[in-house]
Amino acid sequence: MDRIKQGSLSDLRELLDEYVLDLRDADYSCNEIIFNKENEKHYLETLVWDILFRLEASMYHHDRVIDFVTINLEKMEASIRRFVPPTCGSATVKIVTEDRKIIFELIAFLSSIRSMLDSLTRLVSFYLKGVKFYSINDLRKYLEKEEPLEISILIRQHWTDWIGYLKNYRDHLIHKLTFSSTAEYEAMSIPVIRNGKKVSKRIENVASFFIPRSPKFEYILKGFRQEPFVEKTTSVFEIKDADGKVMQREVCISRAVDETRMIEIRSFVDTYLDKATSLIIQTIGILRKNRFMHFAKGQG
Repeated sequence: MDRIKQGSLSDLRELLDEYVLDLRDADYSCNEIIFNKENEKHYLETLVWDILFRLEASMYHHDRVIDFVTINLEKMEASIRRFVPPTCGSATVKIVTEDRKIIFELIAFLSSIRSMLDSLTRLVSFYLKGVKFYSINDLRKYLEKEEPLEISILIRQHWTDWIGYLKNYRDHLIHKLTFSSTAEYEAMSIPVIRNGKKVSKRIENVASFFIPRSPKFEYILKGFRQEPFVEKTTSVFEIKDADGKVMQREVCISRAVDETRMIEIRSFVDTYLDKATSLIIQTIGILRKNRFMHFAKGQG
C-alpha cells in the first residue's frame, strides 16, 4: 500500500479511536441521547470497529488486485524482452494475458466496500430518532425527505459522486454478468532511416488490465479474450537532403485504449478506496460534532 493510503488509514484509525473514547465516556441519562442502555453503547462500538474491519478488507483486496497486475505485467515484459528483432524488415510480437484472479479480487473488493457502507448506515441510523436503516440507499431516500441536515448533504453528494455507481457495478458483476480483464504487451521492430542508413527501431506498447466503465451485456458478447487496444496511430517524420534523398525517417506507432468505455483496474480500485475512506472520515466528523445527540430537524 502506498504512503498516501497508509497515511489515510492512520488518520482514520486515530479518528475512530477518538470517537470510541468519547462514546465510552458518554452519559446516557439525557432524553435526546442516541442510546439509553450500556449495551447500546457496546453495540455502537462494535459498529465502529466493523466499519474499520470492512475497510481494511477492502484495502486487502485492493492490494491483491495491484499485486496480481504487477506480477502479470512483469512476466509479460520478461517474455517480450526475449524477442530478438530482425536486422531488416518489420516484425511484431504480442502477448495478451488474462488472469481471472484479478476479477475475483475485484468482486471481493466491491463486496467489502458494500459491507462497509451497510455498517456505516447502521451507525448513522442511531442518530435518527424512531427509525433504523440497514441499507445506505434506504437511508439516502429517507434523508432526502427530511429537512436538510449536514449528514443528508454529505450522503447525497457521495451517492451522486460514486456510491450509486459502485452499487450498480457490484450488483451487475455479482448477480448478472461475468467479464474478464486482459492486458496486452506488444513489441514491434520497424525500419527507419538515420543519417541516411536503414536501421531497425523497436517500439513497445503496453495496455494494463482494463475493465468496462459500465458492465453492460453488449460488452460480454465480445468474449473473454477481448484485447484492450482499440485505436492505432502511426506518425512519420522525414528529413531529405537537397537531392530529395531521405536522410532521416522516424516512425512512431502507438495504440490506445478507449478510456471513455474502459478504465484501468488499478485506477478503479484506487479511486473508490480513496472515496470510501473519505466518506468514513467525513461522516465520523459530523457524528462527533453532534455529540451523541439525535439529529434535530432544521440542523444544518
